[in-house]
Amino acid sequence: MRNFLLNALRGLIALLLVLLLAPVAFGQPVVSCEKVLDNSPILYVQPGIEVAAKQGGFSPVAYYTDKLREIKELDGSAPYAVALRGLIMTRATKVTKELIPLPLLKTIHPITRGAAIEKLEKRTKALQQLAASDDGYLHLNEATLNTVMPSKNSMRAIRADNGDVVVFDGNGRLVAIQNAFADKQQYVTVEVEMHHSKSKLLQKVLKKVRTMRNVLED
Repeated sequence: MRNFLLNALRGLIALLLVLLLAPVAFGQPVVSCEKVLDNSPILYVQPGIEVAAKQGGFSPVAYYTDKLREIKELDGSAPYAVALRGLIMTRATKVTKELIPLPLLKTIHPITRGAAIEKLEKRTKALQQLAASDDGYLHLNEATLNTVMPSKNSMRAIRADNGDVVVFDGNGRLVAIQNAFADKQQYVTVEVEMHHSKSKLLQKVLKKVRTMRNVLED
């Protein structure tokens, strides 16, 4: 009985946080998109792109139906995850569109939820139909990704203080890409919307979320 009440309380707190912080956590950051000039392992940076621009093929009804289903599957990490998203969207000082080598991209949580599992196989099969470019690499930019798995948002990422590039929006899409090209990840690059921040609090919450979800590699 005690465990039931604790789980119910955690679920209620998580739901309240989602409802209260949603305008911040799921909004668009008011920052410029510019070219990155550093030594990060980035193969390509696409400058001058309006980060709020979206491709066609997105279905609002399907999107929000899935999100409502996922609310029922929230766990103890949910409040930290919502706080993390709010920190990223408010503490980002710069947002860039970057093509990142697939092996460098890390998930924010495993795919264990029913709503996400249902999508995974269909997405994986669709991705496997994509052809590589003339140089032998498969460059998955946002336009290409939206032809096989349309989404409201770009795949969004933040660089962890250990060097990992963590995808915090588009986790299911990332897992589908990893599954589709498991034997040739070194030949695949993926376009992400990279959020840059020097916030120490953000990094602490990011590490907490990844630890709770068992996705932080030693």
